[in-house]
Amino acid sequence: MQTQLDTAIYDKINSCAALKALLGDERFYADAAPQNTEFPFLVWFHILTEHQETFNTRLENDSIQFSIFSKNQSAAEINEIADELFECFDNTILTIADYYSVSCRRVSSRRLKDPEDAWHYMAEYQILIQEQ
Repeated sequence: MQTQLDTAIYDKINSCAALKALLGDERFYADAAPQNTEFPFLVWFHILTEHQETFNTRLENDSIQFSIFSKNQSAAEINEIADELFECFDNTILTIADYYSVSCRRVSSRRLKDPEDAWHYMAEYQILIQEQ
């Protein structure tokens, strides 16, 4: 299922013109960015998947973390990218083969500056999907 969800996330980012424009030449990656990737860029990864069953309904509750990285001196760039990420994913419907998208909800976000002087903005989403 992770591959299908990763495809849906990739497709969603690709459909969000403002977010894609801020990230440049498709600098958004599942799991890890290639070494020496130009800033800014975005990475998402799976934190946890919980499987739930009720009678004949199967659900998956996926925790996904989006991490945005920027080396701009000002936090303005990373804040703008985060705002577009929120615009794109808050309460959205994802298209996932063989599943219904039930909900996509941001549960937390945090901005910090790492020891190498890069900004890092993390946002965690709960994505609930139902098997068709």
